[in-house]
Amino acid sequence: ITIENGRSYRTGHTYGRDVNSLLKQVMGTEERPEIVQEALTHYFELIETGEGRSREGVKLRKRLEDMVGADDPEFARADVSIAFFGERL
Repeated sequence: ITIENGRSYRTGHTYGRDVNSLLKQVMGTEERPEIVQEALTHYFELIETGEGRSREGVKLRKRLEDMVGADDPEFARADVSIAFFGERL
């Protein structure tokens, strides 16, 4: 049951769903704050153009690690992408 604008209603099936989909669809929130999502998007854009290890890329990754922690799963994905896309000099 979800309450919105003082009214309650059934949310449908939620059992067994992943937490992120529940946050977005049931609770009306995003998975990450907008500032973090924008920085991640920019970081992956740098990676895709071969600039993941550039000065800007390293600085942005450090900033992201400070925001979300170095153990965030997106960094594992980023490392694989850096290896795949390589560095263009």
